[in-house]
Amino acid sequence: MNEPNLQSRPPVPKSREELEAERQRFILGDEEEIKQKVKDEIYPWEAPYVRSDVKKLFSLRLSEPEMLKLQYINKKTGKSMHQFCLDAVLPAIEKAIEELMSE
Repeated sequence: MNEPNLQSRPPVPKSREELEAERQRFILGDEEEIKQKVKDEIYPWEAPYVRSDVKKLFSLRLSEPEMLKLQYINKKTGKSMHQFCLDAVLPAIEKAIEELMSE
């Protein structure tokens, strides 16, 4: 049976020496290599130490009328307020990322 690949600590980002060595290779590299590295930008959410199974908390401040509307939607539809917000926010995040990446 396979053991889960879970650790008590997240992987450590690269050391200063490793980052400096990469910078020097980048500076001294040829133009094609530079273009390839720029094209292959690693976004924060693609970093090797980012785990999709870890959930992070984000608080959302709503006015009282907005909160009451959200509670009303919950009572009428049976959909949790959390799921309603996720359904609205996640597509908006993806759309904004697509727009930023196409610039």
